[in-house]
Amino acid sequence: MKSNQLLGWYEQLLSQSNTMILQAKNGHWEDLIESEMIYLQSVEVILMEQLNDGYASITQKKIHSLLNKLLANENELKCLLSSRMDEIRSQPSAATQ
Repeated sequence: MKSNQLLGWYEQLLSQSNTMILQAKNGHWEDLIESEMIYLQSVEVILMEQLNDGYASITQKKIHSLLNKLLANENELKCLLSSRMDEIRSQPSAATQ
C-alpha cells in the first residue's frame, strides 16, 4: 500500500469519526450504531495493511497527527454516549413517579 493511500484512509476514518460525533449530538443513535460498525471495520483493515508495510517518517508524522484527532473524537464521543446513558437511566424513574 502506498503512503498516500494510507493517509487517505486515515483521513476518511477521521471524517467518519466526525460524522459519528454529529450523529451523537443530534440524537441519531441508530445511525451512530451503523457508523460505528463501519468505523471499526475500517480500523481493522487499516491496521492489517499497515502491519504489512513500512512507511517513511513523514507519513508516520502525518498519521500521528490524524491519530491524535481521532483520539480526541473518541473521547468526545464517549462523553456524548455517557450523557445519553444517563438520560436513558433517568427515564424509567421519571415514568414511575
